[in-house]
Amino acid sequence: MNQFIVKLTIFCWLLSIATLKAQTFKSQHLEYLGGLLQGKCTLPKTTKYFSCNAINMPIHVEYNSSGEIEHLGLVIFSQDIKNNLGKTIANFQERLFLEVLLQKNDENAKMLLTEYKIEVLLQNPLPGTAPFMREIEKSLKFASEQAHEYVLTKDSLYWTSTWHNEHSDFSLRFPANYDLILGMDKKELEDKFEIDLLNSDCKINEQDVIVVNLANLIEIKKGVFEKVGKDLFVKKMNASTFFMQNEMGGAQLIYNTKLPIESISNILLHLNEKSKNIYLDIFHKTYGSNVKKYEVELYQLLCYFKDKYETFVGIEYFSAESIKLSVIFRSLEYNCIHLLYIETKPENIFNKKENWTSTLYTYIPNQNIKNIYKEFSKNKIDINF
Repeated sequence: MNQFIVKLTIFCWLLSIATLKAQTFKSQHLEYLGGLLQGKCTLPKTTKYFSCNAINMPIHVEYNSSGEIEHLGLVIFSQDIKNNLGKTIANFQERLFLEVLLQKNDENAKMLLTEYKIEVLLQNPLPGTAPFMREIEKSLKFASEQAHEYVLTKDSLYWTSTWHNEHSDFSLRFPANYDLILGMDKKELEDKFEIDLLNSDCKINEQDVIVVNLANLIEIKKGVFEKVGKDLFVKKMNASTFFMQNEMGGAQLIYNTKLPIESISNILLHLNEKSKNIYLDIFHKTYGSNVKKYEVELYQLLCYFKDKYETFVGIEYFSAESIKLSVIFRSLEYNCIHLLYIETKPENIFNKKENWTSTLYTYIPNQNIKNIYKEFSKNKIDINF
């Protein structure tokens, strides 16, 4: 009888491993979470809410069109909140707390939150030494079942989530680190970035004419006016756009072969038809000193970055034969930037016959990019990449 029980246990263990291996995951972290659930419950083979005896909360598994598991986490947010909030931040929190509640003990759960630099303010914690994971579970049930309002805020480095009703609240504060929130390592993210960019079908309905008052602009040289934008690290890396007076006495964006520097800045900072049919040969520097090479339309690239990034342009070198510049896309959601270095001929800004040569660096932590600019003077940009 004992031998039968041992054999049955081994069979069930082997079966659970085979089931896990048969499923594919979008990231290594999701596969790790699937491994934590191994032996506790079986993952459904389709998108579904399910129960697990090891956790007193429902779990959600979601598959993408390729059959990969793309989300695995506790059920905390309603679909309405996810639609308004965006799935990325919501899925991160659901994934995080599944991982916390799957830890072996309270000490491991606290260590995990410390490792991720996450602060948790529990909902009405019990006095004394109540089990930490039990308190987490109680607070999460409050968040998903009793809270009347959910608020998400961000400062320069952290996101803060707060659930509350008239009696109590529950909150957590987590760093705006792209790898933590997206649940992928740099290589996985760089692969995903290329796929998402090349497959994006972004379009806007935006007019060439911007309504501005010349009186509110700075005339930097005769007939050329600057709408001063924010700068990043140095004044030469900025979001300024340039105008000239039109026949009606108003202002129009500069797009003029006699003013290539102002023209290319406007093209990069104000998305419109001018960036269509301009193509970039991109050399994407990725993890492990690898290089991905692909071609993308400038309009498509700028549109891809439009809503969730701030764009800054810095002209590094200009002559009749060459223009070199850097474009920084700073994420509004994460503590990182993407850096695009462009080199082309001034004539290619207008005739669109030759592709622009460019080098792309993605997912650079904010604190690292500052080192690139520490040698800048106020009046000169001099970078070697």
